[in-house]
Amino acid sequence: MNTKMLCNQSINQSINQSINQSINQSINQIVGFVKTCYKPEEVFHFLHQHSIPFSSIGGMTNQNVLLNISGVKFVLRIPNAVNLSLINREYEAFNNAQAYRAGLNVETPVLDAKSGVKLTRYLENSKPLSQIQLNEQSCLSQVVNNLYRLHNSEFVFRNVFSVFDEFRQYFSLLENKSAFFQADPRMDKLSAVFWQFEEINKEIILRPCHNDLVPENMLLQDDRLFFIDWEYSGLNDPLFDIATIIEEAHLSKEAADFLLETYCNQTNKYHKTEFQIAQKRLKIHRFCQNVLWFLWTKVKEEHGENFGDYALKRLDAAFKLLEELP
Repeated sequence: MNTKMLCNQSINQSINQSINQSINQSINQIVGFVKTCYKPEEVFHFLHQHSIPFSSIGGMTNQNVLLNISGVKFVLRIPNAVNLSLINREYEAFNNAQAYRAGLNVETPVLDAKSGVKLTRYLENSKPLSQIQLNEQSCLSQVVNNLYRLHNSEFVFRNVFSVFDEFRQYFSLLENKSAFFQADPRMDKLSAVFWQFEEINKEIILRPCHNDLVPENMLLQDDRLFFIDWEYSGLNDPLFDIATIIEEAHLSKEAADFLLETYCNQTNKYHKTEFQIAQKRLKIHRFCQNVLWFLWTKVKEEHGENFGDYALKRLDAAFKLLEELP
């Protein structure tokens, strides 16, 4: 290598180090401010003041912001203050890191367990899976591959995600209990059936699960699929993740059957009896998820958040599944 090339390489390294230092300084400034303020409008004002290009990209439970720091894009999560009592950020941070090391998650330079502030690398040329894609067999096969890698990974999450424990926690936070019990004349029956399934995972080997695989949390970059947002992750029945996809992506019966069959084939659990048991468990998980997320919505609504008819749709889905339960 000649002297000129060595000189150019040295200059490039110095430039890169300077850029990285500049980016790190900006990140520390931004994260430090957001830790003290959960109001998106104040964060936006701060970014304007410091001439940091940004755009709001929404989010159902938190405010997400796309940042451009010295030409490098990041996604900043401004946590919702209500979520501080709903989500254990230490578990999230641990699980998030495990999933990244396994190649299932995006790079996360910052995830502050105390405040919930998170900064992830923006995936260029990536898009969340659409409901149309998730009803296609080729896409579902790719999702199954990721699920298999997650559920059969060597790492172990430290926490268990239990619908029933989550329900107890959310219900304790609900100030107006009648918002749940008086939502429909049939609530007593729904509640009784819900609790009879509390032991559903008793004989199951729990595995690392995402537990919140809405289409927006599955990002496709070229031919590579990532699962993002591990807030609700924990050890669970792997079928819980499949149930989530069926519910959140509104899969057709054909697509739902294909998803379960493909997963059972990959895990060598396609024995007829096991498959029939899996179908029953899947329906129970779907029912329980709808009950839980209905309650979750009522808690959020008490704090001024508007989810439109989301709670009603969840409750309607729960009652529909109630009639189909074994």
